[in-house]
Amino acid sequence: MLQTDLSTSHSLIPVLVNDQSGAYQNGANEVLRVTVTQRADRIHIEAAITDNATQKDRQTVDLSGPASAGVLPLLNELAKRLDSGASSFSTKNDRALQAYVAAVTTAKVSDRITALTKAVSLDPSFGFAYIALADAEAQSEPQNLNALLQSASRHKAEFTPYDRARFDAFLTRLSHAPLTQQAAAFRAVLQIAPNESDVLVTLGSLSFLNGDTADGTRYLQRALDLNPDNVTVRRALADGLFESRRFAEAEKLLVGMDNNTAVLPELALCILLEGDVSRANVVAERLFASITNPDVKTLFRAVWLKLSGQPQKATELLTGANFASPAAHAIAYSELAVWQMMENDFATAKQTAAQAQQFDQRPNSSGNIVALLATANGPSDSWKQQVNASSLLATNEQAKVLVLGYGLFLGGHYSDAAEIWQNIVQQSGDRDLRARTMLAASLNRQGKTDQARHIKVQPFVIDFGDLYAAVLFREMSRNLGIVVH
Repeated sequence: MLQTDLSTSHSLIPVLVNDQSGAYQNGANEVLRVTVTQRADRIHIEAAITDNATQKDRQTVDLSGPASAGVLPLLNELAKRLDSGASSFSTKNDRALQAYVAAVTTAKVSDRITALTKAVSLDPSFGFAYIALADAEAQSEPQNLNALLQSASRHKAEFTPYDRARFDAFLTRLSHAPLTQQAAAFRAVLQIAPNESDVLVTLGSLSFLNGDTADGTRYLQRALDLNPDNVTVRRALADGLFESRRFAEAEKLLVGMDNNTAVLPELALCILLEGDVSRANVVAERLFASITNPDVKTLFRAVWLKLSGQPQKATELLTGANFASPAAHAIAYSELAVWQMMENDFATAKQTAAQAQQFDQRPNSSGNIVALLATANGPSDSWKQQVNASSLLATNEQAKVLVLGYGLFLGGHYSDAAEIWQNIVQQSGDRDLRARTMLAASLNRQGKTDQARHIKVQPFVIDFGDLYAAVLFREMSRNLGIVVH
């Protein structure tokens, strides 16, 4: 509660830690310790602010009040004593607070939703709980989300200013509003809570996505200054620099984190796009060495060979490997079929897709997907009808849309492909860099170069496990004018 109250301070940066060690790790100048006791019908609060270097108390505060009023008024008063810019907590209802505490201290999502629902029913002005409940329902019970958001909107005027701003920002992200609208909403939060690290990170990432490198760097550097050891913030800054083609700067940050194998794909691609293939290969080999599954290792290495300008070696690796899993063998031939379609060799791609189907005969196998893709060079209307009627994709709308987008593009139906990719871009709130790339590529292939130039194509990290990885990398490189030898 105190951390939330003090979030609106312009002079303090509140960070909750478990012990003295946590205070040192976060570079805290001061430590606030609070003891709450109840004697008879009174609640007492004793607070001390200690200099973290000298361990001497700089300030002490003693407060007390009737137990019937609960602890909330005292904690809000304490926050105001510490900083005049502090706000009051989101609820004044002790029972609603108890329900909220029960929610945030349980790991089970269904129990969290139940407790948060109780919290907002006890206090409909509890904006903090509404946001937490909406976030939980968006992930596990999206069918209930609209009703909840309507209820929250009816009570929004009763929220604290901080919660109103946070709720508006949450809605822009949830609705995939245009990047400029999302950024404006998060800037409104930052005006109230200027040192809110999560908001700074979000604004930084939004700025980079919108092509504003200066603001992206400024927001994320500020977040990093507040959290020097926070790997998530450092990674977000590296991602933004990568997206802005500042590969050398991104590499420096990624090298500092490369003890974590999760950054190795981005680091390898960063060096590759700088033009240093041999050094990129060294990093890629470190990634492959960390993969324990030999089938996955072979598939990832083949994709890397394809991306790094060694297509013949990539093909030889996939056709000559002894895969332990039939599914992996099918994926290998599915990859080959896609690469053949990239060269407009649909006749061979159909044969390769048939081989993939033989290795894995399950209905949802990758071979069945590429067999469908391999017929995309026929009339576009009939092929779209075939995809829409396919039982293979009946229960996976996202996969169906991607099959349509990539299939129409590979099949040379660029106008239809552009329509698919334009919809994906819009639905993502312009966040989907892959869809941006494919939209620009589709427009360029139609000769609509002026329209294509208006699409902000930015580098992104290729997923080596993506069936369409080679397509994405080729089109991204072409749009950016980067040649990999």
